[in-house]
Amino acid sequence: MDVPSDLSFLEIAERGTLNAGATPDAQADKTLWTEFYRKPVLDLDASKAAGRQVYQDKVYIRIGAPGQRDVVDRPYWDNKHHPYSDSARFGDRYEKWLANEAESAMDGTPLSLFATMVPQLLTLSEVKEYEFFHVRTAEQLVAMPDEAGQKMAGFQETKRKVQAYLELQASGAPQAKLQVELEDAQARLHAQGELLQEMRAEMDALKKKAQKRDAQSQP
Repeated sequence: MDVPSDLSFLEIAERGTLNAGATPDAQADKTLWTEFYRKPVLDLDASKAAGRQVYQDKVYIRIGAPGQRDVVDRPYWDNKHHPYSDSARFGDRYEKWLANEAESAMDGTPLSLFATMVPQLLTLSEVKEYEFFHVRTAEQLVAMPDEAGQKMAGFQETKRKVQAYLELQASGAPQAKLQVELEDAQARLHAQGELLQEMRAEMDALKKKAQKRDAQSQP
């Protein structure tokens, strides 16, 4: 399905999820939640040819903003050449959905992670409450406008803690990568050291064997 560059014919709610400015806003898209599902749709041409009703499974997409109940629900728009198409904006999520046969996909840090921390940043019931408002990741939570967050008890404090966690992870990413590389190098050196010890032991055993043979061959 090809959509004209003039988006004025779309509902206002849908134009909002398209971030329909001069150019697509990839950063804003990351804060949106998406769900993919299949729906049987009547194929008029196939039905006419077969003389009966013929349905085809079509992929649909739901798009919404964190903290908002209103959603866009329509056929998945597959056109990678159009910057506002679903495949251009959410293609990675769609591929994950296909690969995992899941009904939803998300980018970011799952809120459920905060319920497993010690101490907890969020309880499981709070995670479920945020999911009701289509907030499933830490990135979506910190992107919520304050007026939407007023519906959630302790929102400002939760937002501050989650934001601090994300910033800490971002600042520690290079150090964490360096630590992994260091541990990998140490593991390789350790393996090489063990290999050298084994080789030395084998050489010592061969040397002793040769000396014993020479001693036995002497008159």
